[in-house]
Amino acid sequence: MDANVGAQDKKIRIGAGIVLLILGLFVFKGNLLLIILGFVALITGLMNFCPAYKLLGMNTATGAAAGGVVGALSSAKDSVADAAGSVKSAAGDAVDKASDVAGDAASSVKDAAGSAVDKVSDVTGDVVDGATDVVSDAASTVKDTAGSAVDKVTDVASDVVEGAADVVSDAASSVKEVADDAVDAVAKKD
Repeated sequence: MDANVGAQDKKIRIGAGIVLLILGLFVFKGNLLLIILGFVALITGLMNFCPAYKLLGMNTATGAAAGGVVGALSSAKDSVADAAGSVKSAAGDAVDKASDVAGDAASSVKDAAGSAVDKVSDVTGDVVDGATDVVSDAASTVKDTAGSAVDKVTDVASDVVEGAADVVSDAASSVKEVADDAVDAVAKKD
């Protein structure tokens, strides 16, 4: 296996291989084609041997056909650099878009939370108003019932007093009759 990759070609292959591996592994998250191309470029650069060059009869190690291959590799390097710039720009745009979406979502959540707080406040106010009405009605009912009970107790007490007055009057009359009868009996005996 004779070396058929020259020094400048080797540098370009190693650089392109590393860039393609990074793009395939980290930027495009497991893009198999970029990983394979990056691996092949890196290995051929490190080993100073390219099987495709052997099949095509090319050799950049001796300088034969070096201009065309180096130019092609240089152009490939520029294309990879342009692609990396495009990827970086697209990633920046994606981050901006994600930031906008996150901001919109946060705003929507904040608005929904505000609406929920308002509804809870309204419901709480309605519950307090309802409870106040129930307590007021209950107090009025207790007051009416207490007033009715007082009226009944007063009526019963009045009836008891009248009954007691009648009993006392009847007792007084009976005592007076007994006393009158006793006075008459004593006066007759004398």
